[in-house]
Amino acid sequence: MTRSTELSQLLLASLCDVPGLVPARPATVPSGLPWDADLLAVEVDGDLVTMRLVARELPLPPLLRQASEVLGAALAAHGYGGVRLRLEVADLDQAAFGRARAGGQARRARRARAGTAGDGSATRFTSAGP
Repeated sequence: MTRSTELSQLLLASLCDVPGLVPARPATVPSGLPWDADLLAVEVDGDLVTMRLVARELPLPPLLRQASEVLGAALAAHGYGGVRLRLEVADLDQAAFGRARAGGQARRARRARAGTAGDGSATRFTSAGP
C-alpha cells in the first residue's frame, strides 16, 4: 500500500467520527469498481492533504473545526503529524438547508444554496487544519 492510499484510508475512516460530513464522491460512480470511490475525495500532494467533503448539516464553521480536530488527531496518532490538512466543502446536501431553516437560519441557507455570501460574491468554504 502506498503512503497516499494509507493516508487517504486513515482520513476516510476517521471522518466517520464527524457526523454531518461525508467524502465528496463523483456524481456517477460505475458499479463494480475494484477500489473505494471515496478515495477520489482525498488528494495527497507531498505534505499537503486535501479532502473534499459534502456537508449534510449547517453551520459549517463548528463542523469544520470538529473535522480538523478529529482528522488532525488521527494523523498525529499514526505518525503523520507533519502533514498539513486542507478541508474543502465541495457541496451542501439538500438536507442541510432544512435543518438550517428549522434552526432559524433560513437566510443563511438561501445564501449558501445560491453560492453567494449575500453581497453577490461567490463563496468557497475552506478550513486549513493544524
